[in-house]
Order: sequence, then structure tokens, then C-alpha cells
Amino acid sequence: MHRAALSTLTLILILWHDSAFTAEALNIKRPSLVFTQTTLGHKFRCAHEALTKAYRQLNYNVKFQTLPNKRALKEASNGNTDGEMLRVEGLDFQFPDLIRVPVALCAVESVVLAKANVKATTFDQLFHYQIGITSGFVDQERLAKQYSLNVTKVHQNEILVKALFKNRVDAIFLTIKEAQKIVNDNAGKYKIIASLNRDVYLYHYLHNKHASLVPAITEQLQIMEQTKQINLKNILN
Repeated sequence: MHRAALSTLTLILILWHDSAFTAEALNIKRPSLVFTQTTLGHKFRCAHEALTKAYRQLNYNVKFQTLPNKRALKEASNGNTDGEMLRVEGLDFQFPDLIRVPVALCAVESVVLAKANVKATTFDQLFHYQIGITSGFVDQERLAKQYSLNVTKVHQNEILVKALFKNRVDAIFLTIKEAQKIVNDNAGKYKIIASLNRDVYLYHYLHNKHASLVPAITEQLQIMEQTKQINLKNILN
């Protein structure tokens, strides 16, 4: 009798950890977590898919709230949401209430798209030009500060591109896909400064009110990483 009870308990525990035996099977409503994302966030399927699956294993639903860059950071940092879907490494130094989950979810090749007459080949040389950056993109702001660049800040990528087209700036930061399209569509007018290309890895951040969740979600994402379930380049054009 005792052995039968133990066998039953063992079976229950195995089923509990099986992905098929989820909260739906028990008819239990999952709690939801809300993560802010930028206006470009919907393109990052790499993060949407990884986080949805990983949190589901922990019996959470996730929702993504789209906000302008700076507001998204403010809402997440203040704890009005549960964290940030996706940001660059180092965000936690500027926003100490956000905890980075140390598994990269997406990777983008960041480039400098410049007018054809720009002579710079290093970030130091960009000091002589007007550079457009998107407000709230911490990586761009960090580079601008590090190299004392003369910057024009805008709130959306679309406005950034228009600023370049209207000669309000000499160069801007974009992803390789966005920049290449502009180069192809405007023959001879713009160029990618190849020496400044960088791979930027992006990470999930939780507000510190959920600090106890960090080890569990890290473990789930590490399993997905090891089993090649995270496609870092799954980003819509």
C-alpha cells in the first residue's frame, strides 16, 4: 500500500514537470506578468517566443505593453510593470531596480548609416559630425557620452531616418537590415561605415519586486538556449 502511494506520488510529480501537464490541465488560471517594450518591440519575435514559453513553464502568462522608449524604461524601473522585455546589457547600472536575466534573447547588428561625404571611420572621428540617436536606446546614449558626440535625440526610429534625409544630422544608428535598405533605395547618397559595425546582444529585465523569480526564469531560458530553442536572429524586417 505504501509502495503504491509512493508510485502514485512519483507519477504526479513527473506529470507536473511535463510541459503537457500545465495549468490548463488543472483548470488553474495563471497569473500574468506585464513587460514593457519599445515601439519596435513587436519585431523581436526572438524575445516574445522565448519569454512566453519560459514563463509558461513557470505557470505565468506574459503580456507586452508598447510604450515610447523612455517611458517604457520609467514604467519598468518604477515597478508599474513587471520589467522590460528586452534591453542591452548594463541597463541595471543606470536603473538599479531592474535585474538582468543573464541569457541573451536576441542579437542585432548595429551600424552607423551616414551621408556619403562623411569621412569618419572611428567613433572618435564622429565627434566632427552631428549624430542622430533614438532617445531611450541606452546603447546609443552610452556611446554618445563615451565619445562626446554631438547628438540630436528623437523619440522614434522613423523620425531619426527623416532627420538624416532632411540633412538635420550627418549619421544615425540603425540595424543592418534597416540601413542596407536605405542604402539600396538611395544609390550613392548614403553609406554604412563598416568599421563601426557591432553585434549587440539583448536581455530580459525583471523589476526587483520579482527578484525571487530570477533564478527560475534564468534556468528555463538556459535550458532553451542549450536545446537551441532561442533564435537570436528571429527579428521581423
